[in-house]
Parts: sequence; C-alpha cells; structure tokens
Amino acid sequence: MTTKISPRKKFMPFRLLAVIGIALAIVIVGAVINSKSPTASSSNLPNEIPFTRSRVRHPSQQLNLSSYKGKPVVLNFYASWCPPCVAELPMIASKASQVGSKIQFIGVDVHDTRANATKLLAASGVNYPSAFDPNGQIETQYALVGTPTTFFINAKGQIIGKHVGEMTSASLDKWIKRLQNPKAS
Repeated sequence: MTTKISPRKKFMPFRLLAVIGIALAIVIVGAVINSKSPTASSSNLPNEIPFTRSRVRHPSQQLNLSSYKGKPVVLNFYASWCPPCVAELPMIASKASQVGSKIQFIGVDVHDTRANATKLLAASGVNYPSAFDPNGQIETQYALVGTPTTFFINAKGQIIGKHVGEMTSASLDKWIKRLQNPKAS
C-alpha cells in the first residue's frame, strides 16, 4: 500500500524556501539603504581630495580645490540630467549669495555636456565656480553613490560631512552654521 502525500505537504519545502528568500531580500535591501545614508559622520570621511579641472563656464580656466584651503567649502556634485540636482541648485545658489565670502561654494558637474551644464547654472542663478567632470573622475575619487551629493569641508581641508540626495534649505543651513562655527558642533 502506497501512502499518498497531500498536495499541501508536497509544496511545504517550496513555501519555506520562498519565505527564507523574501526575508533575505529584505535584509539585503535594508543593508543597501543604510549604506546610502543621507548624511555621514566625520569619523568615516577622509580629508578633501584635491582636484584641478576646467571650469564649466570658462573652459580655459582651471578650478583647483586646494587653492581654497583656509576657507570652509561646500562642494556640490550635480548634473543637468539629474532632477533632484536641478531642483536643489537654485536654493544652493541663493544660500551661496547670502553667505557671501565666508564659505566657498564649488560645484562639480559630472557625466554631462558643457552646454547643458552651462544652461543649468544660468537657469539656477549659480555664480560660484563649477568644475567640469564629464568622465566622472572626481566623482570616482570621492566615491559617490549618486547625484546630487554635497561634501562639507572645513578650513583645514577636512571633510566633516556629506549629504547624499536632494538637500533641503534647513539641512544646508545646519551645515553652514557648523562650517562657520566649528567649535559649536
């Protein structure tokens, strides 16, 4: 006499594997999201990584990050094809105008054309210097996970934080205060 296995018991191992697979996927997705946290502490960030590149608006002129040592820097990576970048640039340009010469704002246009980058800067009201990085070499040096990404560099040339993704005005204000008054943070 043969014992007939019910269809329910027959598929039990497959259900168990499916549940394990879903749980594993949730853990992996959570780890990826946490690794791309919008802010990072200064404990895991290097000193600034110097670069020299041509400027977006003036290709014959070079932009050298090291020449701004001694002054706090807001270093923003963006591209004209990036909707969050396009959305945040006018706000960043406005903050740069408000802060004046106390903090140096610098842009880095990545994986873009010079014509599109120039149009974006004009439309956004950006007056601060911006480097042109069409092949993403600076982006690679800074280990970006996406654009926009903004680094905050103190007057000693140390990266004290970064923000991944579109930045709010309140968040930028917080970083500006920290750059202006490093002892308070």
